[in-house]
Amino acid sequence: MALASTRLKPWKTCAVASEIAIALIGGGAGLVTGTIGSLFAPWSQWGVEKQRLRREGRLGKLIEWRSGIAELDQKGADFAALWELEPPPAGRVPTNLIKAELDLRRALELDRLSWFQSLSNHLEPGLREQLREPQKNIVRPGSDGTPRFYGPDELAGVVASKLAAEVARIELEWNLL
Repeated sequence: MALASTRLKPWKTCAVASEIAIALIGGGAGLVTGTIGSLFAPWSQWGVEKQRLRREGRLGKLIEWRSGIAELDQKGADFAALWELEPPPAGRVPTNLIKAELDLRRALELDRLSWFQSLSNHLEPGLREQLREPQKNIVRPGSDGTPRFYGPDELAGVVASKLAAEVARIELEWNLL
C-alpha cells in the first residue's frame, strides 16, 4: 500500500491549459498594441511638428508685414517732418524735398514690395484693389462733398493704418493672439 500513496496525482489539464491560453492572449495583445503604438507615435508627432512649423511661419509673416508697414509709416512721417522744416519757397521746391517725395511715392507702390505681395493674398478683395494704386483710390470727402486726394505723407499714414488693421484681422483669423 505504500506504493499507492507515492503515486502522483493526475494533473488538472483544463486549469493549466486555460492559464497558458490567457498568457498567450495577453502577450499577443501586448505585442499588437505595442506595434500599433510604435506606428502611431511618429505620425502624431509629425502632426504636432507640422502645426508648430505652420505657426512659426505665420508668426514670421506677421513680423515681416508689421515691419514693412512701420517702414512705410516712418517714410510718411519723415517726409512730413522734412516739409515742415523746409517749407518750399514760392515757385521753387528744394531737390531734397523732391527726392523725399519720390522715395515716398515709390514706397507707396506697394505691389513692388515683397512683404506686400505675400500680404496681398490675405487682404479683403476690396482693400486689395484700393491699395494697388492708393494715390488714385484712397480719397477723403472735401468740405463741399467732393473727393479730395491725400498728400503723400498723409496717404502713407492712411495706408499704414489700413494695413495694420488688416494684419490684426489676419492674426485673429489665424488664432495667433
